[in-house]
Order: sequence, then structure tokens, then C-alpha cells
Amino acid sequence: MEETRSREFVTAKIDWLQIVFHGWEIEEVLTTALQIDLACFLIENGRVKHKPYDICYTYGSIKVFTEETPKTGNLECYLVLSGEGCTVYERLLQAMGLTWRNFFQRLFRYFDGFFEVKRLDVALDDRNEQPYLQ
Repeated sequence: MEETRSREFVTAKIDWLQIVFHGWEIEEVLTTALQIDLACFLIENGRVKHKPYDICYTYGSIKVFTEETPKTGNLECYLVLSGEGCTVYERLLQAMGLTWRNFFQRLFRYFDGFFEVKRLDVALDDRNEQPYLQ
């Protein structure tokens, strides 16, 4: 009996995302880039190794780090979405009738030239008995 392979049993998702926004206030990053109201975030002390960030805005597993008072004069916000953070954010996007594509289009429309994607991991799940991707 021949095992079938099909693309329909292969799914892809964003599994980790880190973006640095240059020159933007935290409110702009949260409300324009993420489209989440500032009031939804817990604000607490937070650090990132080898970076001067000292404040973390947290919405579940969605985290945005920044400096309360930039010592260098350079305003930065650092978005970190772990695997769980990506799943939570994807559900928020779906609830708003949006996709990751819409998210990245918004970044290029409003923040073009003022953000850097530092890390973008994609997870592929192949549920075929005989792997589709060999």
C-alpha cells in the first residue's frame, strides 16, 4: 500500500520574532505596530542581556522592552515574541480579522526604515506519514 504525501498536512507558523524599533515612543509601538491598547500592558522593571533596557511592557507572553529615560539619547523599543508570544499574537490578529501579512505590511507602511527584524523563526509541521519535505 502506497503512502500518500500532501501539502495540506504541512503547516507553517511564525515561532519566534524579535524586532527593534528605532526612534519611536513605546505608545506608538504598542498601539500602531501591535494594535494593542497601552492600558492592556503590565509595566514593570525588565532587562535584556547586553542592552540598556530597564522597563518591560507585558501583555501575557508579549513583551516590549525600552528605557524609561534613554541614556544614549536614542529611543528604542525591543519587541520579543517567544513561541508562546507568537501564538498569542496570532490569535489576537485573527480576532481582529488580520494576519501576519497585515502586521508586516503595517510595519513597512508606518515604521519603514525605523525597525530591524533581529530574529524570525518559522516552524514547519509535517504531519504526513511519509514526510512531504525530504
